[in-house]
Amino acid sequence: MTDIIATDKPKVLIKRASIEIDGRCNYRCTCCPQSYEGGREKEFLVQYDFNKFVSLLDQMEGLEVVNLEGSGEPTLNKELPRYIAELTRRGVKSMIYTNGLKFKGYFMEECFDSGLSYARFSILGYNPETYHKIMGKDKWYKVLDNMQAAVEYSYGNVGVYHLLQGDSEYEMKMYKRIALGFNVLSEVWKYHNWAGTYETVRQGKRRTCGRPSSPSLTVRANNTVVPCSNVLGVDSTAVMGSLDESSLYEISNGDKYNELRDAHTSGNYDTISYCKNCDFLYDDNEVLVWTNSDDVMLNRMKGVSFKLR
Repeated sequence: MTDIIATDKPKVLIKRASIEIDGRCNYRCTCCPQSYEGGREKEFLVQYDFNKFVSLLDQMEGLEVVNLEGSGEPTLNKELPRYIAELTRRGVKSMIYTNGLKFKGYFMEECFDSGLSYARFSILGYNPETYHKIMGKDKWYKVLDNMQAAVEYSYGNVGVYHLLQGDSEYEMKMYKRIALGFNVLSEVWKYHNWAGTYETVRQGKRRTCGRPSSPSLTVRANNTVVPCSNVLGVDSTAVMGSLDESSLYEISNGDKYNELRDAHTSGNYDTISYCKNCDFLYDDNEVLVWTNSDDVMLNRMKGVSFKLR
């Protein structure tokens, strides 16, 4: 059994948490830093220990929803239903964002039976050719079959996520056809640049993203706290602290988090390496290109009512 840091520190108000239960991925999408030469930093390519997961939940209050991923693929963790069931037992909603390849059959059914609230499929590309080109696998039909089975089994608690490749009306037509044909909640977004890893692709006035001061939390699979999921590729530079060494209360009130909050309050984003060129700081009202979901909007993380700004 893995040692757990015991703490009598006060609990931390967290309404939404992204807890990465597996830091690995079975895809190599062209838009993802995990696909670069060398891949993700090795210390993050692990599964999240279940006992540490329980310990983390015990350190939070006010929790409403947990997204059981961060940047890895949650379905690579074969105990995913166990994590879902623990959240259900606590009255907390659970979500997963998945490429959908392994989210099938009895495993998919067990996830929903354990109380999974929502599963969102990431489908980048609008036909077999563009899917293969962007996501690196010739699995278009297989993933669509898995999504259809999930829709039918869960009575519709399934969504789909797309990234717009260009400004083609045909591309948007095809994405809308998927939403209509599979009866799923659909999101079509512009690209983002993963905390400055790519060139800035969004436009607008620079302002805080709101994440550092929001009642949200991001924990990587190696039990470290980071400011948000978008630091994939530079995770090690953004670690606020390790839950193996400190309590959540200590990390949330520590020097690194306070430095980050001060930078966002004062507008001195360039003092934070992973914020300096991040295009989530740009107030681009066109970044959400299209959706048929009332729960998806700018400046609000999915599944919660609080706004980031």
